[in-house]
Amino acid sequence: MDVEFRLYYDKTGKALFYTCEKPEGNFIVIDSLTYAIGNPNVMVKDGKITDLEYKKTISRYYKSSKGIKTSDFDISIITPKNYKGSTNKWIYKNVEHN
Repeated sequence: MDVEFRLYYDKTGKALFYTCEKPEGNFIVIDSLTYAIGNPNVMVKDGKITDLEYKKTISRYYKSSKGIKTSDFDISIITPKNYKGSTNKWIYKNVEHN
């Protein structure tokens, strides 16, 4: 009996699961190495596996008029409401770049 390795995917091409069984759904036949690796971070496009395109994301604190109030000389020191020294406020943002 020959084994057929399959990658099933949804209508957008996103990988759902790898199997040797034959359930209903969209699939492509793959080689044993691709099956053994079982990478979930792939897409199926035009009957072929392609890697997902990730956007580069930078996560950091930005000065703001709102947000977490910290000591002016050390961002790791969160200050209480009654703090009398110099402070800054910060917000945390994720910024995507192509």
